[in-house]
Amino acid sequence: MKTHFTLIGIATAVLLWLGAGGSVDTRSGTAIEIGVTGRANANASIASSGSFVGVAWADRTNDGVTDVYVATSGDGGRSFRSPVRVNQVPGDASVSGEQPPRIVLSARESTNPAIVVL
Repeated sequence: MKTHFTLIGIATAVLLWLGAGGSVDTRSGTAIEIGVTGRANANASIASSGSFVGVAWADRTNDGVTDVYVATSGDGGRSFRSPVRVNQVPGDASVSGEQPPRIVLSARESTNPAIVVL
């Protein structure tokens, strides 16, 4: 199952979960895929600070192995860096729709905020 997330807006991004089909940046019409190929990507959380956007989500294999990933953008959601697994032990994440991963951005002196995933 391929899941796509679409971000709309620069500083105050809105996250839409689309179970199938492409995501489109409404400003440019270009597809933006955020997810791990071959896995079910769901339960997304988003935070933004200026033009920095972070998205955290859970993904699961067909065998039920679950991990939490984060992808970040420095251009207001127009593009994203490759997803990074953030749970310490691979396959050891426990999440659900009622207890999804949460992302928090904390200001610091560098150009990008610190990222905290709960």
